[in-house]
Amino acid sequence: MSTMTWAKLVGQQRVKSVLAAALESRCLGHAYLFCGDRGAGTFAAALDLARALLCGGTEKVPCGSCSACRKVAHHAHPDLHIRFPISLQGRKDSSGRLTEKGWDYVKEQTVFVVENPYRRITHKSPPVHPVELTRELTHAVARGPLEAGAVVAVIDDVDLMRRESANAMLKMLEEPPPNTHIILLTEKLHTVLPTIVSRCQIVRFGALPLEQIREALSGEFGIAAAEEEVDSALESAMGSLGRALELAENPSGEGKQRGRQLWNACLDNDWLSAARVIDEAASVDGIEQREQMVLQLMFLARNEVVPEKERREKYFTEMNSTVKSNFPAEVAKAEAVIACCREAVAGLRAYGNASLVLVCLAQSMMELLHGKEYQTG
Repeated sequence: MSTMTWAKLVGQQRVKSVLAAALESRCLGHAYLFCGDRGAGTFAAALDLARALLCGGTEKVPCGSCSACRKVAHHAHPDLHIRFPISLQGRKDSSGRLTEKGWDYVKEQTVFVVENPYRRITHKSPPVHPVELTRELTHAVARGPLEAGAVVAVIDDVDLMRRESANAMLKMLEEPPPNTHIILLTEKLHTVLPTIVSRCQIVRFGALPLEQIREALSGEFGIAAAEEEVDSALESAMGSLGRALELAENPSGEGKQRGRQLWNACLDNDWLSAARVIDEAASVDGIEQREQMVLQLMFLARNEVVPEKERREKYFTEMNSTVKSNFPAEVAKAEAVIACCREAVAGLRAYGNASLVLVCLAQSMMELLHGKEYQTG
């Protein structure tokens, strides 16, 4: 019986125990749905599990040294298939199919995510799952393994699958060939088609403790930032290692600066200044800076509305609502602001109207911070 090791996944001990026990007892399901916040480790876990399933080792899997492990590390294993949504802008022909440039982009980005499971691909237009990639995947799975004893398919952001792509995948989920393992990933379980959810075992990933993220930043990623900058990244990341990594590597980005400016405008009830910041943020290509701005607002809501560090740390890591109810009103105010920020992040990631999303966020923040309804007109 082989023992499973984890090369990429940080923390998530419950997840590790469940999956390792299933693998070691040979009770691993054919389809899993990993759900958790961006950067919580869903892709890292899927990659480690895929390595273990394809590894040729006999004692510990993945061993990291066999031919299969080396091929997976370079995304050269014919029995591992990774799919994720891509931006089709400039990468499709007049009929909507991927061009040669599009296929090259897919290969390039696949290597990137395999080497960097906690980093994300940036998009300048709404990403989708091209249906031809999904169909190619179903054909590869139906073909069966070529080298290993199993076929593994990892599909990221399955919630972004349009119905045509989802339908192309359903038969694969319903009647998978022997020795097939399908791992789906999502941040938003409630938006995944019920026909997909019902065919999978759900594995939930939680927020990582601050100290665990700090250790990973300094250990695995060698982040050499000032202590204050790392603390800011940790608290803004809300338990996501991927998000903390992104913030720590760009501690003085424009997104953070705009977050501070918008926060000050909301504190001052200054709609003109808020509108100016929103116009600047909405004019930036891509969503990364806008998302960083909102994450900075979440950080400020925690640290400035609830300035006492001990109270803040206990409250924002405590899941018991009875304990939460014993805290003063400013804690509830901070949580309400953070909830609005989360909604705004979801709106930005859905590539909604950025100006409208940020205007609604600013209005909600002003109402919450000043305890009254605010009229923008």
